[in-house]
Amino acid sequence: RVQKSESIACFFFHMSHIETIQSRIVEYVTLIELITPLVPGDGDDPFKWTYDSRVTLRWPERDHPDDPLIGEFQWFAFPAGIQLSTSIIAPSFHSFVQTREDGMRLYGFCLVEYLPLDLSQHPAIASRFPPGLKCYVPKCVCLISTHAYYKTFRRFLTTEVAGMMGSTSQQENITQRISSMAAMLTRPDSSIPDLNPLYLFSHLNPQHLLRVITVILNEGKVIFIAEKSELAECIEVLFTFIWPLIWPHTFIPILPLRGIDFLQSPFPYVMGLDRSTVDMEMVAPAEDAVVVHIERDIVAMPAGSIEPLPLDHNSVLLSALTRYKVACVYPDLPQDKETEHVLLSDSEDEDEPDQAQTGKSEIEMVFSKEKGWHLVDTRPTSNNFNLNFQVE
Repeated sequence: RVQKSESIACFFFHMSHIETIQSRIVEYVTLIELITPLVPGDGDDPFKWTYDSRVTLRWPERDHPDDPLIGEFQWFAFPAGIQLSTSIIAPSFHSFVQTREDGMRLYGFCLVEYLPLDLSQHPAIASRFPPGLKCYVPKCVCLISTHAYYKTFRRFLTTEVAGMMGSTSQQENITQRISSMAAMLTRPDSSIPDLNPLYLFSHLNPQHLLRVITVILNEGKVIFIAEKSELAECIEVLFTFIWPLIWPHTFIPILPLRGIDFLQSPFPYVMGLDRSTVDMEMVAPAEDAVVVHIERDIVAMPAGSIEPLPLDHNSVLLSALTRYKVACVYPDLPQDKETEHVLLSDSEDEDEPDQAQTGKSEIEMVFSKEKGWHLVDTRPTSNNFNLNFQVE
């Protein structure tokens, strides 16, 4: 009886702990910069030298007792390290995910901006640069949250925070100020994933989407290659299609170059690689890994077979994916069988000629102001599945 009481007390303590964390929209705000002073790297070209980064400012300054800040997350802010530039590069956004020991996911949202570098402050490398040459170095503001508010934080960082790192008058308090601004954000509707599926559905055809979902359901290994700014959100969109199941294995949507050997892991994983910094000819993934080139609409399957979904489920899901692609990418086209047939004909593989032709009338695409576009399986005897997104 005593043990039972202690278990109940631990359960309620754990639930209150989660509620406290969930009540904060942002856990931490950090400023990440390169480690100084700069020293010469390998080779003669100083613009090919790669530098490490560190956290120079953070808010709050001390860890939350119920949610300490995970170390080394700055590797995800600059997955390929930091390199200097001779010109200003446009601000960029990307996101990453870390998993704590207790299984809770922390989401990082990064805004990277290039600012002038005063070479006179770095005499060890100044002589390597032509006199009068302007150099720029990236800095990153990173929000850490327990909430997967991809669209909300992207909009916040790119519209309200952009430009703040270049203001020296705000430099000392920039993380505190951004934290206060973030606390005023309106939380998105919890019934709709705060994700934009347009990038994923614009590049992968329904057949390839179905193959990737099948591999995930088989607990396989998947490597995604895409634009860094889109990787994490694309994978999160795919995860919504296996709901109420969840992916319990390794999930690293942006894999830093220093961790590239993790691709040889014998365990199931879902990982992402930035297409602009990774040369796939130099990467050796596990032999049984599926490689998905999102922007090229290529899904490279390993030797051997992945157990397919049952035919009726396969047909229903493929039909749903096709209709959803129409809603996302071709909103002006009619939601009818003819449109669906044309899209499937364009993407259909020779070994899967007619699977998508059944069950079409059983999936309805519904739009409402409360839920946006969502799919509903209308068969009265089946489990109803409902995929909700707001299409922008």
